[in-house]
Formats: sequence, C-alpha cells, structure tokens
Amino acid sequence: MEKMFAFRFGRKENKVFGAEARQVRIVPLIGYLGIFCLIPLFSKDRLSKYHAKQGLAILLMEIFFTVGILLAASIAKYASIWHSAMIWATILFWLGATGLRVIGISYAARGMDKDVPLAGYLAKKLFHF
Repeated sequence: MEKMFAFRFGRKENKVFGAEARQVRIVPLIGYLGIFCLIPLFSKDRLSKYHAKQGLAILLMEIFFTVGILLAASIAKYASIWHSAMIWATILFWLGATGLRVIGISYAARGMDKDVPLAGYLAKKLFHF
C-alpha cells in the first residue's frame, strides 16, 4: 500500500502518491544546500522554487558577510581586539545561518510554504521570478 502525502497550498489540496511523493519532498530540501539551491529554481514545482529562493537568500547573506569580514580583516589585521571580535562575529553568523538552513529544511520536509526568518523577507524583496 502506497503512502499518501497531502500538501496544502492556499485553498487547494494537492495529493501526491508513492515515488512522486518522495521526489516532491526531496527537491525542496536541496534548496537549502548551498550552491545547490540553483537546481530547484528550474523545477516546475512551486514549493521547490519557494524554498530555493529562500536558500538563495541565505547563500547571498553568507557571501556578503564573508566578503565584508575579509575586507574588515584586511584593514584591521594588526589590531588584536578587532581580530577577536571578528572571529566571534563570524562564528555567531555561521551558527545563525546554519540555524536558518535547519529551519528551512524542516519546513521543506513537512511540505510547508512558511517563511524562514529574515531569508523569507529577503527572498520576497529580491527575487520576483
């Protein structure tokens, strides 16, 4: 007997069975795995694109933060207090980004189209495709 998964999008209810259900549940998860977030953007599934946009927003936050930290570190490389502050800021940022990814993966695994904090807001503002 095949398992049935039901996903609710607004007022519609889409029912997916068997192997197709596994694919529908796996593709949105890929959206939170770094550069692989580009793969679900080419999918026809609305939920996959939704999570891919949020994963892309998290990836862009990570890129901009990393470039900013590298620039700040090159400017203040001789000031030890700034060096330790940047190390702690980097650790806290990456822990936060990992937390956002875990939240997004949990939403995608449950088939929810719920916004990840901050990433959902950025995805709505930046990506209109």
